[in-house]
Amino acid sequence: MTDPSGLIPPGELVQGLKREIDRFVAVRSELEALPWFGSLMAANEGIKKWRLHSFLRAVDTAEGQLDPQARERLRDAANKLEGAELLVDYAERVVRTSSRIAITAFGLLYADPDDVVYTRGFRRLACEALEGISDDLVDLFLALLEAADFMISRPRPSTGTSHQVPGGTVDVAGPFVIVLPQEDFLVERIGVEAARLYSGHQQLTGRGLILADPSSGRFGGARSLAFGIGDDTRRFQGLLGQARDVLGRDA
Repeated sequence: MTDPSGLIPPGELVQGLKREIDRFVAVRSELEALPWFGSLMAANEGIKKWRLHSFLRAVDTAEGQLDPQARERLRDAANKLEGAELLVDYAERVVRTSSRIAITAFGLLYADPDDVVYTRGFRRLACEALEGISDDLVDLFLALLEAADFMISRPRPSTGTSHQVPGGTVDVAGPFVIVLPQEDFLVERIGVEAARLYSGHQQLTGRGLILADPSSGRFGGARSLAFGIGDDTRRFQGLLGQARDVLGRDA
C-alpha cells in the first residue's frame, strides 16, 4: 500500500531492491555459464590495464621534462582531493579511449601542472574532444592538417581573401577555410576511400577538432571537402603530433 504522502513504504522499497538484486545475480550467473564469458572479462580488464599503463608512461615521459619544483607540485597535487579527482577523471577517460596517440596525449595534458604548454581551458576541451577517439580518426585529422599545410605553403597572392592553389582553395583570413577536392588530391594523398573520408570529416567536426565551414556552399562541388582551421585546431595538431612522436620514441 502506498503511503498517503506519496512515499514508498520502507517494506516495499526493500522488497523492490531485493528483486532487482536477485535479477542481477540471475543474469550474472547466466553470463558466467557462457563459454566465452571468462575470456571476455579477462580481455576487458587486460585492455583497461594496458591503457592505464600507456597513460602513466606518457605522464612519466612528460614529467621528466619538468623542472624539479614543477615535478614536486604535480606529485603533491595527486595526493590532495582535487588533484586525486582530476587524476581519476583522466583515468576514466583513458579506459574509454582506444587511440594510443590520444592516450599519450592525455598523459601530456595531465603532466602540465602550471599551464605552461596548455591552458586549463584547452585541457578540458581536449579531454572532451579526444575521449573515445580511435587512432584511425586521429591519423585522418593529422593527415588533413598536413594536406592543408601543403596547400598553405604554396605562393599566395598579395590581395584577396581566397585563392586557388594546386589541390584546392585557401581563404587567407583566419580562422581560415580549406577546401580540398577529395578525388584528385585527398584520397590519393591520405590513402583513404572517399566514404570513410567524409565520415571522418563529420566526426572530427563534431568533436571540435576542426571547424565547420558555414561558407563552403559557395565553392560548390559535392566532391570537395571544406573545413575551418582555428587556433585550437593548431593546438590539437601540436598536441597529437607530439604524442605520436613520443610513441615513436617509446616503440
